[in-house]
Amino acid sequence: MSPASGAVQIFLDRDFKGASATLDEGSYDVNHLQAGAVGNDAISSLKVADGYEVTVYKDAGLKGDSKTFTADAAALGEFSDTISSLKVTKKGVVAPAPRSSVPRIQFRYPDGALVPQDIIAPLG
Repeated sequence: MSPASGAVQIFLDRDFKGASATLDEGSYDVNHLQAGAVGNDAISSLKVADGYEVTVYKDAGLKGDSKTFTADAAALGEFSDTISSLKVTKKGVVAPAPRSSVPRIQFRYPDGALVPQDIIAPLG
């Protein structure tokens, strides 16, 4: 099965029954869920469109225990009625690596050209 439209469809009850909401790619926090037809700590099943995945979290702010679904799930096991945030992404899309917190330093060649270099390890 695939969602009615969008990337993911969430349901209030098991087996794709009850109130539902269709979600596009993006992050959804507790306030988004509370404003919808399904609500916070109320998702019991979900459908995932081909090419997408949804990661569900037990806490707001995409925190807490999580599980990623890549296909329809008629029941969510321990995640049933405990989801407070979720993130819908395209399969295989890797988030960009976080920028390094390593300080940068610039070296100047004798001709005046600047060459940025990463400091690999602190001195001393």
